[in-house]
Amino acid sequence: MSPEDAAAVLGVSLDASAADIENAYRRRARTTHPDRFVDATRSREATREFIGVVEAHDVLVSRLGASSPAAIPFAGVPVSGPIPRPRSRLLLGTWAGVTLVAIFVSIYAGAPAWGVGEPIARYGLIFVALVAFALTGRTPWLVTALLTLAATAVITLVATTFGALLGLFLLIPPVYGLVTIGREVAVRRARLGHV
Repeated sequence: MSPEDAAAVLGVSLDASAADIENAYRRRARTTHPDRFVDATRSREATREFIGVVEAHDVLVSRLGASSPAAIPFAGVPVSGPIPRPRSRLLLGTWAGVTLVAIFVSIYAGAPAWGVGEPIARYGLIFVALVAFALTGRTPWLVTALLTLAATAVITLVATTFGALLGLFLLIPPVYGLVTIGREVAVRRARLGHV
């Protein structure tokens, strides 16, 4: 497809800006997308039109060059801006609350092997690392939480108190939930180009 034909398909001029091309493309894509039509004949026609619209967009974008914002994925998203946050603060708060209950059960019902301060510090580190990972999606927080959880499991098995085992068992669902939230944030960070 020639640039002139592409401009005609999208309804823009040959010297249109990247923003004009994107706006025209989105408008035409919405009206020609085959999923909009139930009738099989109209859907096939719309598919051909939609393919033409996509091709026209590609021709005009490639004509602008790689420095065009339209040619770069996520070009309008600031890379140094705020980091993505979890989609549901309620879910994050619920998992954090369940984590605190499990920690309380583990410390209160179990007989601490080395005094009360040690499990509070250990579980506090687990809690902070899990919530920090859920908020930022950064891997060091996850590694810290998992290593501390592994150490806690070993200490709990050595001490073998029922309360500590119960608290450790209760930690499984919130750890899974907070890690899932953190992985989602990490994926969105990677898509947006955050390091």
